[in-house]
Amino acid sequence: ADTERTRLRVLTLNCWYVVPPHCRPSLPLTSSSSSFFRGLWLLADKRRQRIAAIADWIANSHDAQFDVIALQEVWVRADFDLIADRAKDAGMTHSRFFYRSVRSPFRFPFLPADLCVAIRTSGAIGSGLGLISRHPIVSAFVSPYLLNGSPIPFVDDWFAGKAVCGITVQVPAVGKVDVLNTHMFAPGGEADNVKGAHRIAQAWDLARMAVEKAERGRHVIA
Repeated sequence: ADTERTRLRVLTLNCWYVVPPHCRPSLPLTSSSSSFFRGLWLLADKRRQRIAAIADWIANSHDAQFDVIALQEVWVRADFDLIADRAKDAGMTHSRFFYRSVRSPFRFPFLPADLCVAIRTSGAIGSGLGLISRHPIVSAFVSPYLLNGSPIPFVDDWFAGKAVCGITVQVPAVGKVDVLNTHMFAPGGEADNVKGAHRIAQAWDLARMAVEKAERGRHVIA
């Protein structure tokens, strides 16, 4: 019984929704730059249906009894709000969506005004990160990665607000637990080149933050 009471169940899900090339509407973009907008609501293939399905599955995950759900590549705030609202049906009533605290100068005249506001306040296309919790959130933070590829050639990951985010939750019989969530620079992989070095630098940054929080005497999930 003691083991079950102190066990934390964590779900992590990348909600990446790339639109197939043959499904993309005609926009004033070059073929090399069109992938920059993958995942945005304007182009994502069956985005609403898939987000609704994810939200429904979480809402009916009573048996799993998740304590925390970490989401990546949720680029639209309304999508996260839908998932977080449905998660309440499974007893997960606390949530936090993370914007990068960097204001972008980019302007996209062919996109709706509300989406442009989101772009300008969260990197070019946002961090895409969110956390949902069964337990009260005591505090939260987001820390953008300093190295994140290069805009030339046109690489969509550079324009995303790649970052580490986290929440501190108060868990009965355990105390405060720090939960970290991230989405790193994808094109680099583990290659022995500049892109790979940026990804490794981000991994080092994540590890450093986890160690710093553990040194405070808290449990850390990363």
